[in-house]
Amino acid sequence: MKRRGHGMKEINLYYILKKMFKTGGYRWDTINFTIDNWWYHYAWTEKQEKKFMKWLIKYYIKSGHINPKMDAQMFNLSYGLRTVK
Repeated sequence: MKRRGHGMKEINLYYILKKMFKTGGYRWDTINFTIDNWWYHYAWTEKQEKKFMKWLIKYYIKSGHINPKMDAQMFNLSYGLRTVK
């Protein structure tokens, strides 16, 4: 899953999702995307979420995003793991 935008390097959604699950403490090859509400079965701590968001913002900056912080927040809202305390 790659996307190319105006003046941006390729964005690899697969790479980002793998990093997200790794940061959450999951192995990529154990994620079951075929079950209903798959996202509800995976969670991370606030500390893990902050670590991933910091990485994602840097990744978006390197990829040429105009507003990397907002884009990272939108990604996390759409695809992020459930945050637990």
